[in-house]
Amino acid sequence: EEALVLYETHFPELLRSSPGTFNRNNFKAAIDLAHLLKSMGRQADAEQLLGGAWSYIQGIPRLGEAGSWVDDVRIHTLRGETELALTALSKAVQAGWRHYWRYYLEHDPILEPLRGEPRFQAVVDDIHSDMAEQLERVNSKSYDFGLCND
Repeated sequence: EEALVLYETHFPELLRSSPGTFNRNNFKAAIDLAHLLKSMGRQADAEQLLGGAWSYIQGIPRLGEAGSWVDDVRIHTLRGETELALTALSKAVQAGWRHYWRYYLEHDPILEPLRGEPRFQAVVDDIHSDMAEQLERVNSKSYDFGLCND
């Protein structure tokens, strides 16, 4: 109930009987709110938000600060579409998605149903390996920034 009050305060448009326009400022909140509503037994309201968020992310890139990142994965997961979620996750990683990867893959409660799936764990392992390789490359190079040491 406390979380719902926060959504009513900060995203009132998402709680109308017909939510307004989905945009860069509210589409991620809509997905999180759908998760909350679903846990409260308000499946129809949750699905209305997921539909709006889904439509919005179809028109934006996956990558970049204003991208959808793995929101398609989150929507599929909330809808119980495990195979679609895992396929979307693999595509996101192959496309180069890494933005907030640790939060989403290790802590996002929406993705909890995927964590026991071998395909999910394989993606997590791939990202961990990739990040370790990137760190090794950074650590193995010396950088000359042209600074004067006098």
